[in-house]
Amino acid sequence: MAISSVLVAIWAAFSLLVLDVALPFTSAYADVVPAYIIYFSFFCVFIVSYLFSLCFMGFSSAVAARHGMSAGLLQVINFSLFFSVLALCSLYVDRVFYRGVDFGEKNFVEIRDALNSSSDGSISSVFSVFGNLFQFSYFFSLIAILFYREYFSGGRFVFYFAVILICVFGGSYLLGGRAIFAVFLLTSFVVVMARVVAGYSSFRVFFTVRFLFLCGVAVALFFLIFVYVFYMRASVGGDSSVEYLNKFLLHLHGVSLASHESCGVGLYCDLRNYLYLSFLYFTHVFWVFAEIVSAPVLEPSGNPVFGAVISVFSRLFHFDVFDYRFAGLFNSMPGSLYYVWGMWGVWIGAALIGFFLAVAVFFLRFYNSFFAVLLFYVFYMALLVSPVLSVFNVMSFVFVVFCVFFYFFIFCLLDFLSRRV
Repeated sequence: MAISSVLVAIWAAFSLLVLDVALPFTSAYADVVPAYIIYFSFFCVFIVSYLFSLCFMGFSSAVAARHGMSAGLLQVINFSLFFSVLALCSLYVDRVFYRGVDFGEKNFVEIRDALNSSSDGSISSVFSVFGNLFQFSYFFSLIAILFYREYFSGGRFVFYFAVILICVFGGSYLLGGRAIFAVFLLTSFVVVMARVVAGYSSFRVFFTVRFLFLCGVAVALFFLIFVYVFYMRASVGGDSSVEYLNKFLLHLHGVSLASHESCGVGLYCDLRNYLYLSFLYFTHVFWVFAEIVSAPVLEPSGNPVFGAVISVFSRLFHFDVFDYRFAGLFNSMPGSLYYVWGMWGVWIGAALIGFFLAVAVFFLRFYNSFFAVLLFYVFYMALLVSPVLSVFNVMSFVFVVFCVFFYFFIFCLLDFLSRRV
């Protein structure tokens, strides 16, 4: 089970590579084949490190005996949901009264532009601090209710999940972004995978009609959201779908292949162009990587591996963040490691991820602790997102990690106090 879960993530990475090869676009500045080779070597080193680490720890098929869900965890689930709603209200107050964003008159694309234009890198208000730190509190509840699904009645589970969905859509609207949807879907998948690794579910769950239907709906909804976002962006700029596609290609340093014919009129053409845009959003990481390989940086500045973490601390402790060549662009974990440390960085980074994920799997199978679930979540997300970018360069994920461990600390405190009473 533990090995199969890793193969699922590697299969997803391979699918991304196949998608990039299948698209009628490529990098205008560099040959992507060397990037594919380095990308492949990253996962080879990872799987060797992962398997070797499992063997070294004396891994077996045994699992920890599962105990019931603690009553204190249910209290923290309620508490975290309440804090999420409170934090989202605080973000609304900050955006409206301190940053002057009119949510009634603007669509989400215009909201995002307004937020970007009103941001000067400083903290706007205490409402912003509280809202940004705790708006993702509901992820703790999401992880808990999915992992301990059997301990919730159908009605209670639906209620919790509905509140979480409201927070997801509300937070995405307030921030004008899409990353929250991606983190939400990936988190749900990782928790299901954690149940499989822990021995509480089997891989058969992934092949049931119900699960495949839910996955199909989730993927379709995800891509429809992306298509709608690109449609709205093109509409705000007054561009047709093919014009926006060409502008996007230019922005990504891409070019159409000779065999590709533009499709610019009609509903079918619009849908195809916006789907191309959605696919390019994920696959152009190979183009960025290819540019790094073709033109190595002698003295790289910045750190794309931990970009969001450094950005958060720079605002809290007021130090300068050095800009770097590919700042703001999608760049895979192998690409980020190669940018800073070259091939040795790619291999050592892959080996470390393999080792730490093996440790997380070991704890998840042999220790009945919610901490083991959170540990697996962090390192499996690092692997799962690595084909697209470093997960520690996703601002929302940084705050998610803060929230889940913050509420785990509260859970441990409540559990300790209950034992003393």
